[in-house]
Amino acid sequence: TVSPAGLAENTPTGRDTTWSVAAEGRTDVCKRTAPQFVMDSCTITERVSNCNWATCYSDVHFIKTILASLAEAGIPFDTHRIHLAGVSNGGMLSDYLQLQMPGTFASLTPWYGAYLLHYLDKGSQNSKLVNTSYFALHGALDQTIPIRGGDSQ
Repeated sequence: TVSPAGLAENTPTGRDTTWSVAAEGRTDVCKRTAPQFVMDSCTITERVSNCNWATCYSDVHFIKTILASLAEAGIPFDTHRIHLAGVSNGGMLSDYLQLQMPGTFASLTPWYGAYLLHYLDKGSQNSKLVNTSYFALHGALDQTIPIRGGDSQ
């Protein structure tokens, strides 16, 4: 089992660990009128917008590097049985990785994470979800990441 953690960065309330789901620096994937907070990496990479709340470093690259490093080290694993699970922002990363790395994961289990606005609007994105088992867990009363999408509190 490999269980990577998101990158810890400074925020106004202390250090926080997050995953990038390519919302940072964009305005089309959320409905905020001001950023929740801006991570140091977003200031460095000049990707600041109302949708900032996570790291701006490429976690797709990070996950691809982990898989390549395991293979290069000769650690035996079945590439057809890679399962991905994540909680909250990690659940969002699970969904995002499936769109960015189709065919890599046998299954996904996001826990109270959700696709960001417009991530599945393009018909071509939906084809990337084929042949991957999907089991999502989400609370109907969740106000931070609403089960049906839309504005959060």
